Amino acid sequence: MGATHLIRHSNGTTNDGFRTIAETGVRILLADDNKEIRSALRLLLEELEGDERSDCSTYYSIEEATDAKSALSLLERQPIEAVLLDWELPGLAPDRLVHEIKALQPRCIVIAMSGRPEARRRSLQVGVDGFVSKSEPPDTLLALLRTTQARAGVTEPQ
Repeated sequence: MGATHLIRHSNGTTNDGFRTIAETGVRILLADDNKEIRSALRLLLEELEGDERSDCSTYYSIEEATDAKSALSLLERQPIEAVLLDWELPGLAPDRLVHEIKALQPRCIVIAMSGRPEARRRSLQVGVDGFVSKSEPPDTLLALLRTTQARAGVTEPQ
C-alpha cells in the first residue's frame, strides 16, 4: 500500500481541501464521556506543546466529544488526525464506532483508552492504531501518540 502524499497549495489548503497541519496544529479529538478525563488529556497535550524540553514542535488543536453521535458529527465536519477514544464511549458499540471513524476519515489515528485492560485485545482486533489503559502513566499515552503520529506521517518535520 503506497503512502498518501498531500500537496500544499499557496492558499494553505491541501489537495484534499483541508488546511495543513502547520496552520491548524495536529487536530485531536478527545472522545470521552468523563469530563475529568477530557480535561486531564487536554491539559497533558497543552503542557506538552509548551514544554521546551519536549522534542515536540507540533501544537495541538483539540476538539471534544461526549458520546459517539457528537464524535461522528465532528468527524463529518472537519479533518482530525487522531482520536483518543474512550472504549466505553456511550452511543454506539465500540467496534462499530471504530469502523465509522475509519470510514469517515481513513487516515485518522485511533487510540483506544479504557479502565479495563482486558479491552486491549478486542480494540486492536477491530482496527484501532493503539491502546492505552487509563491506569497507565500519562507518558505511556504520549509515547503511543508520538509513535503512531510518526508512523502515519502526521507530524510536521522537526
